[in-house]
Amino acid sequence: MKCLRLFFRMPGFVLLLAAGAGICGLGSVAIRNPHRLRRFRSLCVHRLSPWLLCVMGIRPTVIQRVRPPRGEVCAGMTVANHISYTDVLILASQLP
Repeated sequence: MKCLRLFFRMPGFVLLLAAGAGICGLGSVAIRNPHRLRRFRSLCVHRLSPWLLCVMGIRPTVIQRVRPPRGEVCAGMTVANHISYTDVLILASQLP
């Protein structure tokens, strides 16, 4: 049953990933300022990650969200307890 679900989810995952890579690639051609390009790429990953997680059937749960006051930087560290590529997507979907 899991293989069947994976079979139906994989095309959606590949299409989303290709669309995100295409948009990021077009932005790389159009944006010349390196700081704006970096911000654009991180925004692409941040916006695409929840969609990719949804296609994979992963629903992240946030236990405690700490937001710094406006204009300040929050000192701290985010730790993931497993080494995998899904950690990158989960952290990118939750953190700016």
